[in-house]
Amino acid sequence: MKKLVILVILISISAMPAYSMMEITVEAENPVKAYTRVLGQEELNLLKPADTADAIKSLTEINVISRGLGTVQGDIIISAGTYEQAAVTLDGVRINDPQTGHYSADIPVTSLDTASVSINTGAAASGFGAFTGSVGVETRGAAKDEIRLKGEYGTYNTWLSALSAAKTAGDFYASISVEKTGSDGYRKETDFMKNTVFFKTGYKNNTLSLAYQDKNYGAYDFYTPGKNMPSREFLITRYAALDLQPWEFLSIKPYYRYHYDKFILNNDNPSYYQNRHNTAVYGADVKAPFKINDNINARVKAGLRREEIQSSSFNNHYRASGEADAAVSAVFLDDFTLYVQGVLASYNTIADTEFMHSASLEWKGLQVIKLYAGYSQSARYPSFTELYYSDPFTQGSSGLKPERNLECRAGLNMDVGAVEFSAGGMLRYSQGLIDWGKENVSDLKWTIANRGESDTASLTFLLKMPFSIFNLSAGHTYTDSYSRASYIPKYGANYLKNKFFASVDFQLYGVTSFFCYTHKNYDERNDAFNSFDASLSYVFGGIVTASLKCENIANMYYEEIKGIPAPGRVIKASVLTEF
Repeated sequence: MKKLVILVILISISAMPAYSMMEITVEAENPVKAYTRVLGQEELNLLKPADTADAIKSLTEINVISRGLGTVQGDIIISAGTYEQAAVTLDGVRINDPQTGHYSADIPVTSLDTASVSINTGAAASGFGAFTGSVGVETRGAAKDEIRLKGEYGTYNTWLSALSAAKTAGDFYASISVEKTGSDGYRKETDFMKNTVFFKTGYKNNTLSLAYQDKNYGAYDFYTPGKNMPSREFLITRYAALDLQPWEFLSIKPYYRYHYDKFILNNDNPSYYQNRHNTAVYGADVKAPFKINDNINARVKAGLRREEIQSSSFNNHYRASGEADAAVSAVFLDDFTLYVQGVLASYNTIADTEFMHSASLEWKGLQVIKLYAGYSQSARYPSFTELYYSDPFTQGSSGLKPERNLECRAGLNMDVGAVEFSAGGMLRYSQGLIDWGKENVSDLKWTIANRGESDTASLTFLLKMPFSIFNLSAGHTYTDSYSRASYIPKYGANYLKNKFFASVDFQLYGVTSFFCYTHKNYDERNDAFNSFDASLSYVFGGIVTASLKCENIANMYYEEIKGIPAPGRVIKASVLTEF
């Protein structure tokens, strides 16, 4: 009864959006406003990313920790959080792996499918589980008949081949993409092979997506930094989702995601330790936006989700979750807009129900400046690995409780035509934080626990200057975090103190040139990462694009995680044709 009363209140008044800088996006008649950084097709063409994790590492609020070459594995960390705390969505469906956040970036789309990638640095607009924010991938539809072919070759005998075909007929379309990529790796057990197939079809506003991906890669010390373990992993991901809109006011999204992994701790002695996991996530979301009057919009949303794991190392576990949220936006005094949203969520394995409420206010009193301020609450339940995993060096804990936070944000966005500027600040108070660590260096195992409280603050500044002959952009995020718990974290000081990114792009004699610089330094570390990257591309006959890309031009040695060296300089040449 108590939950029902809360839900009725929630739908009547409720609370929250997410915030960001640079670009503001709002769905039609949707009261949840997301202040979001968006990388569209133009930006992706310049960055030429290997995958989603590679695409977003130019954003200063994001830290992507790669343990191998670009397409192998990337941990996504937002605003000094952990890799477990960022939600990942594919066409609006949350696809986080319930076993571990290490697999959340296993997004089964090819490099030819991605239409845009966005990051949302607030929590509640992305739904439950987006503890520090979310990364969203939107795939391409098909507006015309086309065939696209791509080939790529580079350092460490790294190669890629991809094919995409699309057919349209009135309001109907269908497209399929196939991609195969691999590499010999840059040291022992860093080779990989990956295969991806993505199919999408649609009729009017209704779509069906089917996807498959498998990866076989060396994971040298990925989870045992400094132990010199030549580990190996084999992964399979399957995905299916429907987006049904029988009426304009109703959207129904059933989905299914399956993930399999086989992990060998020491590939030189496979019998020493290995495990296998099968996870399945399936459920459905229902959303209904509606307009109350010219100044007030509302939306209600509900979802059911079941998570399952069958594991050779920690047996079988199942859990179900339910989520309901409501949101209202109201315009008043012409220049002010209030956004409120509330989320009610629970897992059947934990007695408590989380009620997260949030709100923000936006002012548009000046034509070129927008100001915003707000707060949000969020929570995250532990993953299956955090709860149950055990190996000779790692021990989970079934007694973990949800971690929670309260986050406040404020900022401004300014656009005067020749200059776009944004600035924002964030304060986050977190309690019951979940992390792997040791109490003493001599401890044999890494253990996990709710490790107390922390305070986090960050400032982000972004500048974009589009000139007639070139475009210039720069961004910087400063973060400071204080933990009230004293321990040795497994993956090092895993938040960035400073991240700076600057880029310039221009065209000269038909050649599109892109140059960028990235600086990263971690808290409590004396070293820093400084990387210069560049790419050149030229279009032949309007249908063939030839590109050359070089990452880490200076071949700087760096260990993102102590004990795991980064690849160094990587050069890739590619050809893409469309007809």
